[in-house]
Amino acid sequence: MKYQKLVAVYEILAVTTKHLEKTTILAKFFKEIDLENLPKVVFMALGTVFPPWSEEEQRLADKLVIKAISKVVGVSIRDVEYQIREQGDIGGAAEELYKTKSQTTFFSKPLEIDFVFNSLRKLAKFSGNRSTSRKIDIVLELLSSAQDTEAKYISRTIIEELRIGVGEGIIRNAI
Repeated sequence: MKYQKLVAVYEILAVTTKHLEKTTILAKFFKEIDLENLPKVVFMALGTVFPPWSEEEQRLADKLVIKAISKVVGVSIRDVEYQIREQGDIGGAAEELYKTKSQTTFFSKPLEIDFVFNSLRKLAKFSGNRSTSRKIDIVLELLSSAQDTEAKYISRTIIEELRIGVGEGIIRNAI
């Protein structure tokens, strides 16, 4: 399933304030997901790619995400930091910068939920020498294939601040 479908649901959830409406939106969306991808979508709707009991974490600092965004969009780190101040978060900054993106990626294909999920989980696997550059490579691969709203939510998922107002209770009720 295309990641853009999940992003469209994120966008609706972000502007919905009522818990019952959020539950209904998610329940409807969960029905469309095949059983193999459902756990992935549930974790991603919570803004993470690991279950709460897991000790694994992506371990990627905001500064590295900022660096990746600046490389993909073709602006300075200072420009990204300025947009973060203007937009209020790294995801909003990524979305805004993507709208004026000057660099294009050849042969990019639409992101799949499975690919995004597995790529974000890979971030936890690297440690030690050159782990930072490996993590940046994964983030660059994701962001260079992303559209503006996809970049917004990929960035937010990396730092685990999705900002759509969905918690475990809403997920449980939707399921």
